[in-house]
Amino acid sequence: PLETVEKDVAGCKNRKYHNSAYKIHRTGKPALYLAAECATPLHTLHNVLQKPVLYDKLVRADVERIVGEFCETLSTVIAKSPECRGKCQLVYFDDTDPAQNLADILLDQIRILEPHFENIGNN
Repeated sequence: PLETVEKDVAGCKNRKYHNSAYKIHRTGKPALYLAAECATPLHTLHNVLQKPVLYDKLVRADVERIVGEFCETLSTVIAKSPECRGKCQLVYFDDTDPAQNLADILLDQIRILEPHFENIGNN
């Protein structure tokens, strides 16, 4: 785990935020470490949709629209925050698609953001 950050948020004093460092193992290359965070509200939505009997109104929800609006809003919040601007990258990953591999998606995104990341620290 990374260092815990405490903030006063929405009336909650000293709320603790924990992020984790992840390690991506790569064949023939050094492991890569990065901080990543799952969109907890989308995970909650997914869990709710798995119980349609309990949440029948959500069965008719346009999930793609909800996810799109969530990502758009989060991008706006990040862009407006001096603490976050330029330090975060939103990466969409559909964990219900067995053809997608999160490590590969993250590595592809890193290559887009920093094409020569493999050479950083090798000088």
